[in-house]
Amino acid sequence: MFTKENIFKSLQTINVKIVLVAFAVCLAIPLVIRDAFMIHVLTLIAIFTLYASSWNLLASSGQGSLGHAAFLGIGGFVSSLLAINLGVPQ
Repeated sequence: MFTKENIFKSLQTINVKIVLVAFAVCLAIPLVIRDAFMIHVLTLIAIFTLYASSWNLLASSGQGSLGHAAFLGIGGFVSSLLAINLGVPQ
């Protein structure tokens, strides 16, 4: 039977499986790719993907806010200050 509850439960299990597979792939990437530049690029892709997903979630819910953009900028600024002044690796 195709009921609303059955369809919702099946979508939830499919989403959980997709997230687990994506997480496993992300964990396996450093084992496969040894180039430091490519790891850096993939890390930036992951960060901006999370940022875009959070913006999409806020925009679709009608709660437009630039607070998370400010925190991303502040984090980048502090990270660069730490790297320049204290030699902390990025």
